[in-house]
This record gives sequence, C-alpha cells and structure tokens, in this order.
Amino acid sequence: MMLITFLLLICASFLAADDAFVYRNDCKYRIIFNNLEIPSIIDLVSVGFGNGFDWQERIIIKGKVFDNPDQFEINLAGDGVIHETANIQLHFNPRFHSPEVVRNTWRKDVGWGNEVNYGSFPFNNGEAFILEFIAMRKDMMHISVNGKFYGYFNSFDLNKISQIYVSGIDTFQINSLTLCPNDYKVEKPASTTTRNY
Repeated sequence: MMLITFLLLICASFLAADDAFVYRNDCKYRIIFNNLEIPSIIDLVSVGFGNGFDWQERIIIKGKVFDNPDQFEINLAGDGVIHETANIQLHFNPRFHSPEVVRNTWRKDVGWGNEVNYGSFPFNNGEAFILEFIAMRKDMMHISVNGKFYGYFNSFDLNKISQIYVSGIDTFQINSLTLCPNDYKVEKPASTTTRNY
C-alpha cells in the first residue's frame, strides 16, 4: 500500500510539473489575427509560428457564438488539404443541437479516429468565449474555455502541425486568434556590430 501511495505521489508531481505552466498569463511573442474571416486557413510556418505545436505553446481564440448556431470546427492539422490529404491532429467541433463538443483526429491513411464527446457544453448562444489550446508533452493538449479547464486531448504528431483551419459560417465569429510560440521558434533580428575606424 505504501508503494502504491508513493508511486501516485511521484506521478502527481510529474503532472503538476507539466501543468504548472498552464495558468501563466504571459505570451512573450504574439502573432495576432483580428476579426478572422470564416472559413480561414492559417499557415503557421508562413506567419512565423513555425512547424509543430510544441510544449507550452498556446493558441488562444476569442470569439462570439451567434444567436442560432449550428456547429463550428477548429482543426489543427499537418501539411495538405483538410479532410483530404492533411492529417488532423485535433478536430474540435462544438455542435449546438446535440449539444456536445466532439474531439477527434483524422489520418489520411485511416480516416477518423475514436470520437471523444464527453464533458459539459461550455458554449452559449449569443455569448462571447475564450478558447485556449496548450501543447503538453507526449502529444497531449490541454483545452480550456473561458479560463476554466475543459479537458485533455491525446493526439499524435503535434510536432507536424502546420496549419489551423476554422469553419462555421453563420455560427460564430472570431474576434482574435493569438498564437504564442516558444522563444526558440521566433526569428530574432540579426545582431549588428559596429566598428571604430
């Protein structure tokens, strides 16, 4: 019994270490898109975020649900055409008529993975929301809505995410989408040196 308790404490300490960053409010380097058109595709490499969704990186979406919504989707995917040739590491799909939030993956060689739809429905008709995805270790994502933990999502190959696809016309608007890359991904200007002649 003591051994089990000890092992649980060790596991909890690792989880706490991984989760400690989740509540920090800083985003040193921001790439911000205001009033994003829907549908939209954001090429993460071309906008300076780089390839991959790495540990502690965040994607923050501030939006508003319309009065009579149907559904919207946010896909974090690799290279290719969504639902055709691009692997989708996260398909996040709030469906208002069910109501449920479907989370899934899609692989070009297999199709859809195992759908996850447990949990509360955190979106309300006509109301604003803040949705945040945070990359964890081992291909896991932390998801929060309106500052509250919503759930974890286990995926695959987060290091190959290169685009974000959003759709849901007549369902919601995106007031801002903020990308928070890690420091090492941000291109820093070349340093200059001066010489005395």
